[in-house]
Amino acid sequence: TPTLYDLKQNYAYFENFYAPLYYRSTADTEFMVQTSMFPNKNVSLSMESYLDNTFTNTLPNLFREKGYDTLSFHDYMDYFYPRGDFHRNTLDYDEYYGSVELGMTEKFDPDKLIVNHHWLSDYEMMRLTIPMFIERDHFFVNYITVSGHFPYEQTHEMAKEEYVEATRDYLDNLAEPFDYSDELLYYMAVNMEFDKALAYLLQQLQEAGKDDNTVIIIYGDHYAYGVDKEDIWKIDSTNKIPGDELAIHNVPLLLVSPRGLQNDTYSQYISTIDLMPTIANLFGLNMDYKAAFGRDAFQDGTTVVRFADGSFLSKHF
Repeated sequence: TPTLYDLKQNYAYFENFYAPLYYRSTADTEFMVQTSMFPNKNVSLSMESYLDNTFTNTLPNLFREKGYDTLSFHDYMDYFYPRGDFHRNTLDYDEYYGSVELGMTEKFDPDKLIVNHHWLSDYEMMRLTIPMFIERDHFFVNYITVSGHFPYEQTHEMAKEEYVEATRDYLDNLAEPFDYSDELLYYMAVNMEFDKALAYLLQQLQEAGKDDNTVIIIYGDHYAYGVDKEDIWKIDSTNKIPGDELAIHNVPLLLVSPRGLQNDTYSQYISTIDLMPTIANLFGLNMDYKAAFGRDAFQDGTTVVRFADGSFLSKHF
């Protein structure tokens, strides 16, 4: 993933960012990032249970107040979660497009897509969606990618031969090679599609003259639980201490900005709940901090990562 590697080397990288697993995994991460509120463990599906709620203190609302058009995109359909209603009505994005609205599912029978969970291309999503906002004066765009979704096996739609061979060559030539599983091989391979999508986004921003005035934030919604933990600890023993069940939730957070926060590694202990107040501070958004559980990563004092089981982490304890 050369694009991700380049961004990590040249912009802001948060080495102690965590995406703790709450009760509905991806759906709860989305909710925490967009509202800085913890999800309720007593409901079966948070997105569905919150559909009739009114959340004014959300990222799209805060950016809209600043004159931004707000759009959200996802290259899958509303099978797992009612994202369409949730993003349009509850979070209040101006526009939301899933794979159906984007026409990405037309070449598949919908039933087949759902039963087999046919994973679609992040690159194709970028190609279809970037023209929808690139010429606008101010835009806040939320992407939920899916090419890297498990199961990690040969039949994965994004397990292209060139990706698999490049990944195999990389793993076989590590300074300390190990016997890796097929899951790890295909996990790394299919995520090359996201890297390709990201490279295309950067290219399009540059060609439109928007690259010098656009901030991109990239984060993982949870650790790769489709891969055996032993493999994860072998390939990433620096950030994920072998055997540590809390450190396994450490995932990447990159902030790509043409001005400020460049070429630094930040050591604050923060998590998904802290993204909204941190973004609000950096952009000067009119956020109601009293209605948020997260903390700005750059404020004074100790930041803490809180897990669903009551565990917590900080730089001190």
